[in-house]
Amino acid sequence: MKLNSFSCMLIIGCFFFSSCEEDEMLAVDPNDSIAKLLSTSLENYINASNDEWVMITEQEYQNLSIGISNISIVGTSDQNYDTTSDIITTSSSPSTLTNETTTAIMPRKSYLFAFKYHAVSAVNQPGCKIKLSDTSNTEGYSDIGNNLPIHSAYNKDVFFVLKGNNTPTTDLGYLAFFKPAGLTIGRKTSTNNNTYFFELGDTNEVTEQTSTPLKVLYQGLSTTNKQW
Repeated sequence: MKLNSFSCMLIIGCFFFSSCEEDEMLAVDPNDSIAKLLSTSLENYINASNDEWVMITEQEYQNLSIGISNISIVGTSDQNYDTTSDIITTSSSPSTLTNETTTAIMPRKSYLFAFKYHAVSAVNQPGCKIKLSDTSNTEGYSDIGNNLPIHSAYNKDVFFVLKGNNTPTTDLGYLAFFKPAGLTIGRKTSTNNNTYFFELGDTNEVTEQTSTPLKVLYQGLSTTNKQW
């Protein structure tokens, strides 16, 4: 079957339009290094508004931890973030939690951009909040970004990236996590004998402290070099 010139032009035109439309839908900002390191979650990230947390995969979190420069590990060191055995479950009460630390903190003028935690039981879980303080380990906390998206997970890590964080810390930064009622997350015996602080409810300070050396299994990634 022969195609006349008009038919050929029509087919080529349709293909070109379709390709351009797809490229436009997933257009990546050349200045956004986070987007360049995402794959499975790229479309959700591009479509998100600034200050939204987007759920990502474990591989994407690892890509970000390697591909973004000037990284700091916040909240829990890799050494203490161990999910291989002997995980102790938190209560299901709504609580604000932050690990006692002098090392897993954000340098001055840092931008938080990713977060993970170990969910023991999260069932269509709304209302989780990430909090930062550049005052101290126990006070001055405020929410960073919107609530985490509703998610479900059982005995596994869940991973998120923050779109368009434009607010650096003004001093050393500490990371906290508000877990709503019903959510249980993992804890581990601390390798450096530090504990964690907690307070019932969604608060900006934590006044209670565990009596045994435990770490809550959550972690953030920050950078002093804004790359988005």
